[in-house]
Amino acid sequence: MRNSLDFLPRGKAGYNACMKKPASVRRGAKPKSDSPYRDFFELSPVAKAILDSRGRFVLVNQAFLQRFCLDREAVLDGSVPFEGLFEQSAFARRLLEELRGEHVIRRREARMRAADGERLAMLVYGRIRPQDPRYSFEFSLVNITRHKAAEEALRRDRARLESLIESIGAGVFLVDLDGILADLSSSAAALLAIPRTALIGRPHQELFGAIVQGTEEPEVAQHRLLLASRSVEDRPVIDFRRNEPARILEIAFFPVREPDGSPAGWGGLIRDVTDDRDRLAWKLRLLSVLTRDIRAPLATLKGHATALLANYRQWDSPMVLEFLNVINRRTDELVRHVDRGLALTRLETGNIGMNLESIDPRELVQQAVERAAESLEDRPVTVELPEDPPHIRVDPARIEDALVILLDNAARYAPPDLPVTIRASREGDMLKVSVADRGPGIPPDRRRLLFEKSPSAGTDLPGEAGIGLYVFRKFIEAHGGRIGVESPPEGEDNGTLISFTVPVAPAIAAGPRPEGSALPAPPAGEEPGKRVLVIEHEADYQALLRSILEAAGYQLEAAPDGPSAIDIIRTAPPDLIVMEWTLPGMDGLSVCRNIRRSSSIPILVLTSKISQEDLVAALDAGADDYVVKPFHSPELLARVRSLLRRGDAWPEEELERFESEGLTIDFSSRQVWISGKPVELTPTEFDLLAIFARHPGQVLEYDQLEDRLFGHGTVHNRQDLFIHISRVRKKIEPDPGKPSRIQTRWGRGYVFMPKPRK
Repeated sequence: MRNSLDFLPRGKAGYNACMKKPASVRRGAKPKSDSPYRDFFELSPVAKAILDSRGRFVLVNQAFLQRFCLDREAVLDGSVPFEGLFEQSAFARRLLEELRGEHVIRRREARMRAADGERLAMLVYGRIRPQDPRYSFEFSLVNITRHKAAEEALRRDRARLESLIESIGAGVFLVDLDGILADLSSSAAALLAIPRTALIGRPHQELFGAIVQGTEEPEVAQHRLLLASRSVEDRPVIDFRRNEPARILEIAFFPVREPDGSPAGWGGLIRDVTDDRDRLAWKLRLLSVLTRDIRAPLATLKGHATALLANYRQWDSPMVLEFLNVINRRTDELVRHVDRGLALTRLETGNIGMNLESIDPRELVQQAVERAAESLEDRPVTVELPEDPPHIRVDPARIEDALVILLDNAARYAPPDLPVTIRASREGDMLKVSVADRGPGIPPDRRRLLFEKSPSAGTDLPGEAGIGLYVFRKFIEAHGGRIGVESPPEGEDNGTLISFTVPVAPAIAAGPRPEGSALPAPPAGEEPGKRVLVIEHEADYQALLRSILEAAGYQLEAAPDGPSAIDIIRTAPPDLIVMEWTLPGMDGLSVCRNIRRSSSIPILVLTSKISQEDLVAALDAGADDYVVKPFHSPELLARVRSLLRRGDAWPEEELERFESEGLTIDFSSRQVWISGKPVELTPTEFDLLAIFARHPGQVLEYDQLEDRLFGHGTVHNRQDLFIHISRVRKKIEPDPGKPSRIQTRWGRGYVFMPKPRK
């Protein structure tokens, strides 16, 4: 007997033929039959078939033919085997065998196939007909294909929901209206350390009992859980501590409703909030440390300022000068603390905002020892550095902070009569610096916590465990260095040695300078009388700027906000603009952009922001330079003089036109084109490009560029030069990542290498 459906009618014609109803049914007439049973059999909506004792079809109704897309004659003449309708013919044979032995089959699921290839899920009912010798087996087939598809879709949706719940790391439990635990996610069971299936179907009180086991205060936790379960409509949130492992768990209760809004039960979302609480504790400790650091210099400032205001008329000049020096020194200390605090707040993002410089490590060590003098008290400090140590490329402020942190830690545990030792030695491309004390040392099991920020690290470790040494580690890692700890140090019986490495600045051979590489001497300073517009909304700062600039001989005009300043610039343009970053209404950057639409007046921005991203934003907005608050008067005046000099750096009759492949510079109009397209440059950027264009092929050293760009002898951060170089490269280089026009001579300066014009 064939077990396939190859004999069934194929194509549209065959399908239409099998779907035709009997002629009597098509005409609306009652079908002819031998008995009422035959009528019931033929017109039943359930697919029915009767087979003889050998398993061949004897009768099939219309629903059967339509369901399987079969032709009646083909079925009854034996062309369609019963086994061929099943995906597994062995299953059909087992059905017949079971019917012969048991006489009845109920609700047996089977996978079957229609003639058009459709896969069907069917419920098979069968019975034997012993009273009729011709008819042995009767089958009823109920189509459950749609039900199975819906069931599979529901299963997939549930699996996706469970996967989503498990992926968020939170656990969920659901309780029905009878108070029975209906479901408990595996993540919830893992968080609570209980078996998942053991409690499902049990009263929810048993879940609460499992939750409170191992908590610090079981009775309190049980009471809070009961209160929360009785007020789920208010969505209460409770937390409790578990002892082993030491974790803090949070449960957020919520009501569950049917689609029509009627209550269906309630549930809870369980989260492990240990890390969140640790981060909060870290922030609070950080705030405490910063507050403590700032309060000391503030108290000194307030005391000296109050005494000075009350008695300065009775004091002689040396006494007043001493008080002013203390105020100045403590203000610098306060600024350092604020700067350190800003760096600490950015630790978590990994963007500390470093300004790398090549510096002698002896300077950093000396400054760090001076800053830590108060905590060191009379404790001796031994410095063992190479006679001529290599320069290191670091952010001086950050590495100085790192050294101060180590010295403060050593001072807490070093005996007063024994020295704290600072050593340094070169290891390949890195300089290794270490600070050693003669204290009691650190137990081996506590060393792994030494540089972590977690408050659980304990307070018995050296220094501000979780604060100071964590900050130290972040500073060193930001420089690409490594940290290490030895307790006790090699060859010692006690004490602790903490070391770190920082990169050595590349050594550049001091070869002969190319002929003509020296830049012309910077022009002389401007004569007093230049007009300066100050845009500042704070009256105290406006008065400070007025006193500094007018004392230097400049004519000053002040504007409290951006719109007022723009009106002044339109009617009487000044020679220079000194502008505060934060202004009411229109902020400083918007004012800067507005001015740049119609004027090239030099703009000096005053700002409290210190990140490189903020400073680049100011330069991109059109500023020529910036001064970070608080500033020293000589620095402000030097930058003012530098900006005022730039307009007269080259007399107009000496200006010329520069052209190389794709790059055109018109000095008279101060315009630049790349491949015929205009390039927007700020005045400072144009001045920098002009310096390079006038000295092609010559190595221009950092100091030379800074003197010509910012003014000879000015106090200036080299990072400012790097920022301007980067911005010019982005505008004129084909590939700023691999500059070909402005090339770096590492550790020395830059060289302009234009291609010859074709």
